[in-house]
Amino acid sequence: MVLASGFSALAVPLVVAVSAPAWVSALLGCIAAAGQFAQGLFHDREQGHLAHQLAIKLQKALRDFNTDVDESDDWQVRERFKRFRETFEGIKEEYGSEIMKIRAQDPPQVGQGHSQA
Repeated sequence: MVLASGFSALAVPLVVAVSAPAWVSALLGCIAAAGQFAQGLFHDREQGHLAHQLAIKLQKALRDFNTDVDESDDWQVRERFKRFRETFEGIKEEYGSEIMKIRAQDPPQVGQGHSQA
């Protein structure tokens, strides 16, 4: 569907340039629009589902962190926060990479030095 949509969109200027009947360019435009609509609909739905799962897991991690307040020692609080941060980052990494797969993109490299030309 994506290829048909793309080729249809690319063909519209050519069809107009060669003075083809108006219905040909209209049909190609309709195919292109339908393909984009379908792709957006399916990707958005799947991405929305993953984003919802991500939000639920992050909320649970935050609730767990906020309810474990029986420790008053600074060292214990730091350790608890460190565990929370590791859990939080792990959840983000897991779902972030899945969302990037849906978008057909590679996840951004975090913590890597940026080379400038």
